Amino acid sequence: MMTVQKEMKEMDKKMMDAMGDKDKMYDKRFMELMISHHEGGIKMAKDAINNSERSEIKEMAKKIIETQKKEINQMEGWKKSWYQE
Repeated sequence: MMTVQKEMKEMDKKMMDAMGDKDKMYDKRFMELMISHHEGGIKMAKDAINNSERSEIKEMAKKIIETQKKEINQMEGWKKSWYQE
């Protein structure tokens, strides 16, 4: 388990490095990285629904999927509005 935690911390550092300095494209980079992060969270939550034996985990995973899908849609809308993407 420690290996997975170490890998996650390294991935977090890479994401923070990719954010870069404040400039005109900072918000776009933030949304792109956060969308990717949320997509990973949705994949993990779907896996938990399929594999967890605990109803509490499955319920939390369902809420994570719902919330993160809404946030992805919101950020995609902002990207279209602000950056014509």
